[in-house]
Amino acid sequence: MGQAQPGGRGTDTSVAVCYISPEASCRGKSTEEALQQLAEQVVKFNQLGPIVICGDFNARCGSLEAESESLPTRRVIDSVKNSQGEAFVDFLRSVDMCVVNGRKGRDMVTCVSDKGRSVVDYCVVGVENFDMIHDFHVTTMRESIDEMRLKGEVTRVHDHSLVQWEMLMNGVEHKDGKGSQDSNKKRYVVPENYLEANVEDIRRLAQRVASMGKDQKAIDEVYDELVGIMNSGLREITMKGNERRQP
Repeated sequence: MGQAQPGGRGTDTSVAVCYISPEASCRGKSTEEALQQLAEQVVKFNQLGPIVICGDFNARCGSLEAESESLPTRRVIDSVKNSQGEAFVDFLRSVDMCVVNGRKGRDMVTCVSDKGRSVVDYCVVGVENFDMIHDFHVTTMRESIDEMRLKGEVTRVHDHSLVQWEMLMNGVEHKDGKGSQDSNKKRYVVPENYLEANVEDIRRLAQRVASMGKDQKAIDEVYDELVGIMNSGLREITMKGNERRQP
């Protein structure tokens, strides 16, 4: 998991990307094993602050819900469920998290292929942190290609859609160092073009990691540089008192 640290200890936001192989695949770990490992990571990083997970879980949930009275009802656009979807919902319940898809923003199917249309890619967030996700929307690859106005012939279009959102992250400035409810709140928005200008810097860091072996000090240095790059791409806004940005 990667971390953005706008607010100091206890207010870090951990962001993770996840892929779980289809239930019929012989590659990688079983669904239960992968979700158990993910749950352990959630418990570990939850001590630091909010967690957001995005990825292809190959889980079709149908109308299955990780119920919570504080959440809006999820709009179901893929009524099919599979055993991987059932295991995924059990995982959500066990760690008190929920999917954002279908609950806010522009929802669509996330996989369009010769086999049909389905929802298998999700943005997942802790139930208590649901309001930090804004401007959620799903865009098919064909729509993305049209938006980017790519030149030349497109010979292959990926079957998975682009899942996007903005995150509103809280940090509080304290005059006395101990905290005050009257302090101005700093909030950090993750823009849609987040880190686009830093692709080469991130690629360079990846190359360094690949060549450094098990040198923990060097790995820590690369990690610090990556966190700095991630923080530099955030857009800061300041709000006073209980003022709150609406989705």
